[in-house]
Amino acid sequence: MKKILLLIAFAGFTIPASAQKSKKQNKQKEQTTAQSSAESKEDLETRKARVALAESRMMGPMHQMLVQFSGHWREEMKFWASPKSEPTTTEALRDSRIFGEGRFLTSTIMGQMGNLPYEAQSVLGFDNAKRAFVKTWYDNTGTSILVLEGIYDEKNNTIDFNGFTNDPITKQPVKIHQVLKIIDHSTHLLEIYVEMKEGKEFKSMEVRSIRG
Repeated sequence: MKKILLLIAFAGFTIPASAQKSKKQNKQKEQTTAQSSAESKEDLETRKARVALAESRMMGPMHQMLVQFSGHWREEMKFWASPKSEPTTTEALRDSRIFGEGRFLTSTIMGQMGNLPYEAQSVLGFDNAKRAFVKTWYDNTGTSILVLEGIYDEKNNTIDFNGFTNDPITKQPVKIHQVLKIIDHSTHLLEIYVEMKEGKEFKSMEVRSIRG
């Protein structure tokens, strides 16, 4: 009888102890699984980040397009002060070169603006992250740096740029719209439009670029 009671008492102590041990093991297993899952998620995010960074540095067909814009160009420029005014014409020379292993095109423009010398610089590239062309422009007629983003239209062989500049008189932003028409390897036409108060555009400038 005593032996039976001892066995029952022993079983009463060992069963809870085994349950606690099993519970502890399950908790450790859950913690290990959670930690492994977190590490896997972190590894996945790290791999995604590496792929994204690699893609942002890669050059594709849009970067190859920049080559056709490089070289020496003669530019015929027309300016309109208002929708009803007659255009003012002038000429300039543009020197465009590939930069950054083919990722960017830098341009220097020299000419005359009335009786004054005209000088401008521009950088054009294709931003993989934005999936758009980005162009900057600045010249000696002001202190602003114009930034434009453009989408390539393969059907019409054009790049449609949009951006904003500040009106030097009102200090308010003004929308700028540019259309670069690639006529052929040696001829390009850039049309520049400014948005008026009514929301309508008028052509303020036209630049015909001829290679050579």
